[in-house]
Parts: sequence; C-alpha cells; structure tokens
Amino acid sequence: MLDTTSISTLTFLRFTPNLKVLSIEHCNNLVSDDIASLKYCKNVEQIHMSHTGITARSIFELCAKCRFGELIVLDCQGIEFIFSETLALTTIQKDLIYFGLSLFPTFTRETFEVFFRKRLPDIDWRLF
Repeated sequence: MLDTTSISTLTFLRFTPNLKVLSIEHCNNLVSDDIASLKYCKNVEQIHMSHTGITARSIFELCAKCRFGELIVLDCQGIEFIFSETLALTTIQKDLIYFGLSLFPTFTRETFEVFFRKRLPDIDWRLF
C-alpha cells in the first residue's frame, strides 16, 4: 500500500508480476504515463488509484490493451469518466464487482443511473 506517499513512478511494477492489490490513492505525483507499468501485473485483482493525476482515458487505454482477467475492484474516485469510457471499461473488465469513479460534467447522474446502475446491478458503484 502506497497511499498518500510522494511516490512519482511505478516502474518497479515490472518486477512484481504476481501483484494482486495496488493501492496508490492520493499519490499526487503520479500521472497517466505512470500506470503503463501495470501491464506487467496480469493477475492484479484490485486497483485503488483514487485522487491521483491519472486520467480516465489512460485507465481505459491500459485496460483495453491488457484486459486484466482477474480484476474485480477498480477504485478511481476523483477521476472523471465520460460515458464512453465507463461503457468500454465495464465491457472489457466483465468481472468487476466494485467500480468507484467520478462523472465528467457532461455525464449526468441521471444518465449514469439509467445506463449503468440499473443495467449492471452486480457492480457496487461508488460515485464521488
């Protein structure tokens, strides 16, 4: 667990292929390029990256490229997702049981409720 540390890179992840849980919440020095090293952690089950400088787009692109087969928890509260990124992530990562996120201003709460919470009730949704 690296929460609230001043870590500024995740390159060490290439040496942790059996990592199951990554928690980097409130690590303000991390940016989108830093999560590329997660590609070496194919069996990751939980990723907690709330309130970082990582973008929803980079999370979507990483998941689209790597398709983490064991991922069940994705906690990205404080990171603003648009509708298409949320749809793509829930399509790619079919086994999610928890998804924490923030909605981009053009992605309304009403739209979220209709298209996601009601259609994917098995996911524990957390909005920030």
